[in-house]
Amino acid sequence: MKCHRSTRAFTLIELLVVISIIALLISILLPALGNARRSAQAMITNNNLRQHGVAAASYAAENDSRAYTFSWVPGEAPQTINDELARECASLGEGETARAAALQQLDIVSRLFKHESLPPEVNVASPNHTPYVLYNHLVVNDHMGENLPTETVISPADRARTYWQKNINEFLEDPAGNAYRPPSGQTGFNHLWRWAFSSSYQVVTAHYSPDYGHAQTFAIGDSRRYKWPFTVQRYQSQNFYRMPVVKNTLGKRRLDEVAHPSNKVMMYDAYQRHKGKEDRYYAFSDAQVALLFYDGHAAYRTTEEANYGYWPNNPNFGADEPDMPSAQYNYIPTDGWDPVGAQQARLPTYYEHTRMGLKGIDFDGDPVVNRGLSQRVSAGP
Repeated sequence: MKCHRSTRAFTLIELLVVISIIALLISILLPALGNARRSAQAMITNNNLRQHGVAAASYAAENDSRAYTFSWVPGEAPQTINDELARECASLGEGETARAAALQQLDIVSRLFKHESLPPEVNVASPNHTPYVLYNHLVVNDHMGENLPTETVISPADRARTYWQKNINEFLEDPAGNAYRPPSGQTGFNHLWRWAFSSSYQVVTAHYSPDYGHAQTFAIGDSRRYKWPFTVQRYQSQNFYRMPVVKNTLGKRRLDEVAHPSNKVMMYDAYQRHKGKEDRYYAFSDAQVALLFYDGHAAYRTTEEANYGYWPNNPNFGADEPDMPSAQYNYIPTDGWDPVGAQQARLPTYYEHTRMGLKGIDFDGDPVVNRGLSQRVSAGP
């Protein structure tokens, strides 16, 4: 006698129920996985910044408490194996400080990352370029003898710089046509190669430039003199800075000048990347960004908790109301670089231009205001 065993198939309704359950589980798990990933990236960024703090202390310990930054001086021949770059630096005029730094930038990269596209030749050094803002870390990399590029200078959530580092040969072959094009209107190789070695984290301007200066020169007889040399200051928008032209103005800061190391920011991520629902430029009041303080600790803080900054070349401006945003600039988003949907806005300065610079306070204390000094600087000679 034969026994027939029948099989029961899922009905359409049962199949839809199973699919719905799976979709529900995915919808529950994906945000949790996303949050876990962002938390892990936040920890990596904090660790990156703490390493910068250790490296800054190491550099200062071996260099008479100097804050690390570019040190080549126009009109002087630096010590390097790259003779062509040294001769070019020695031929520069007094006001070409940024050009000397650009030559040093290429000198460091060509020694720590040997590549046929980056020979230590003058025509390769980026023209009209201010490397202090996004490339100060190269001086520390050189001090520590690290190979380039290094992951410790970028946020793991910085998609462009992560891609460039992992595909650096592809980037150097055609930086203008790369999948993540640098945020520059330039197309020449000598303008764009440097972006593969840039950092997600910016060093505050007082780290390498005087706490205050004056925007004007003053006529004395047949010549013009600076009572206080012009210091670094934002110019019009977030991507432009005005640089000093007086020799030996930059690169003279010392860590022992920092008056409130646990309250003063040294380095910051320019974007909120790990907190909140979306990326955001750091100067919006609700942004939460990663910060390194001068005492070496790293933390995430909301921008609205920070003291307002000032214009370092007009320190008297707004001095009577330090809790009001006296210094503001235009935030102009760049397509393909800034967060999707970012809108142009007028934003105040914060710790990038701390009131009284290295002597100032960014968090957990009242802003430092020396009205007498500020008035003398703004009044001129």
